[in-house]
Parts: sequence; structure tokens; C-alpha cells
Amino acid sequence: MRFSLRMTFLFALLAACCPATFASPASPPAALAMLDHVLLWGRSIDQVTSVMTARLGFQVVPGRNPTGVANRYIRMADGSYIELLGITRSDAAMDPGMLADQASLHGGAGARTFGLRTHALELRREQLAAGGFAPTDVFSASADDPDGDGPGAPPRWRLFAFQRDPLSSHLFFIDYAVLRATPAREADTQVARRHPNGAQAVTAFWLLSADAGADRDRLARMGFAGATPIRFPQLAARGYCIPVDGKRLLALQPD
Repeated sequence: MRFSLRMTFLFALLAACCPATFASPASPPAALAMLDHVLLWGRSIDQVTSVMTARLGFQVVPGRNPTGVANRYIRMADGSYIELLGITRSDAAMDPGMLADQASLHGGAGARTFGLRTHALELRREQLAAGGFAPTDVFSASADDPDGDGPGAPPRWRLFAFQRDPLSSHLFFIDYAVLRATPAREADTQVARRHPNGAQAVTAFWLLSADAGADRDRLARMGFAGATPIRFPQLAARGYCIPVDGKRLLALQPD
């Protein structure tokens, strides 16, 4: 994958024939989280879909386009995924996270936001607030979410972000409800996770950092310790590899 300074972070994908060789130490309770997904903007939703399918060999499944921002998904066997985004009209209504992404990307293609999944959302929020990170309130999917189980059921997802970004990239924590199993959902899940290129998991998020050392220190304060120095001569970048539940965050800055 070519390193581009226009991309504010990159992601690494694990193919079926390339098992992970990275092992992380046991995480403390405060650090229990998993790599969940990356938001990847294209110049248009069709352009980014074409790159991911025709050029890179992923299976892309439909999303929705309720307010002028369309999304589609690349879902992996381990539950991680990539969310593709594209603006479809000039008056698109965007949430604060989307607006922050667009401001950072100057309306271009790239990725600025990633999410970590935790099944202890409130506890993680309390820990981070106690550490001075100013998390937002918890937001939930709406009761009439067309992809959820309907009113009266738990919201399909719940998340919190930060009033002030603690890292060079935008970070949020998210948790998901267990949806009712139906034959249609089971079939869709199985099909969506089979990729022509053999990919099975997102194993690392590569963050383009303004200050890799500062990002390492803040991640350690958040409970993600054990960083090791790393350098990629072919990318002219160096920084730190931070273990997260057997996978990796790589905070990299250009040489």
C-alpha cells in the first residue's frame, strides 16, 4: 500500500494466507477493547467502491443514504470492518464526526476516524473521564433504525467519542447489541464475509501522526501500553506499534 501524506491514516488487512505474527502481552482491565472499524471516504461512493472491489478484491455490501452521505461495508470474518463513505449531494446533512472528517480531509478522499469496540462501554467512559480525556455522552442508534430490531429492542449500537480528540486521528468507542437471528441475516452475514482476495480480518490501523510519541503516551494513559519503536524505510516513516487485544495500532510520522 503506497504511503500518501493526503491519507491521515492507513489500515492493514490480513489475507487468509498471511497469519498474524504479532503477539501482545495480556491487557490490563482498563485496556480491554478491540479494533472495530475504519471510516474511509472516497471522492464519491462509487469511486471508493470501485477501488475496493475491482482493484483490491473485496466484497462490498450495500449500506444506506438517508441524508446525502452514502455508506457501504467491507465486513470481515472476525467482526471487524471498513465503512466506505461518499457524499451524494451538495446539501448533505452530516453529523459532527463527518464534518470533522471533511474538515481534516479538505473534502478529499482518505480516512481520519477509527473505532474501538468494547463490551464495557460505560466503564470505559468512566475510566477515560477519570483520566482527563473528556469523553462525550453515549449516543445510540435510533429506535426506528431500519437495520435494528425495532422499537422496544436494545439499540443496534451505542458509542461515545471525545470533546477534544486525544490523538492525531478521531477516535470513538462503540458497542453493539446482539440482534435477533433470522435466516436472511445469517445468509447475508455469511456472504458478506467472503472476499475474493481471501481477507479475513483487519489486523492493524495505521495512524498518520503529527507526533507519534505524543500519541503513544496518550494511548498508554488510556490503558494501551507496551508500545515498541517501529520504522518503515519503504514509507519513510517511523513511530510506535501499540498492542490492542492481539492486534495493533501503529502511530507513524514521516521521517
